[in-house]
Formats: sequence, C-alpha cells, structure tokens
Amino acid sequence: MERHETQRADGVVAKFLRASGLETPYLQYKLVQAWSTVVDETTARATQALEVREQSLWVRVEIPALRTQLTMMRAQLVQRLNAAVGSILIYDIKFI
Repeated sequence: MERHETQRADGVVAKFLRASGLETPYLQYKLVQAWSTVVDETTARATQALEVREQSLWVRVEIPALRTQLTMMRAQLVQRLNAAVGSILIYDIKFI
C-alpha cells in the first residue's frame, strides 16, 4: 500500500479556494463578518457592514455623531479588519 503525505484541512481548503478563484470573495465575506468583532458592542448595534467594493468596506451608520467618531478611527479600523482576516483586503472604510 502506498503512503500519502497528510495535509491539514485548512491548507487543502485554502489551496482549493485559491485555485478556484474564490479566495478573495471568501476573505471579503470574512472581513464583513469581522466588523462586529472589531468594533465595540454599542457601535456594532448602530452600524452594519454592507460589502467590500473597490478595496473599501462600506458601512451603514445610523448615528451621525458615531459616523464622525468612526471616521477619525478609520486607519485603526482598517488595520484591525485586515489583521482579522490575515490579508490586506481594504485600504479605506466608507461610512454611509
């Protein structure tokens, strides 16, 4: 019987996603989902991460004062979100 090299499941999945062209959409999905874990609970309830488009995360903000506060934290949030998915996907956040 021939012995095969064992591989970790996450490595196999990553190779499949990359080969099938689904890696970027998957990471974008993970980034949108990570929004609520990167910001505090109050901010998460008053906002909604919508989508990644043109290397920016689009976030709906219900409270104008919160929009101003998040705008000032934009660079930190971009770093945290990219770190959460382990890849540089976005360079900006658009608050609408």
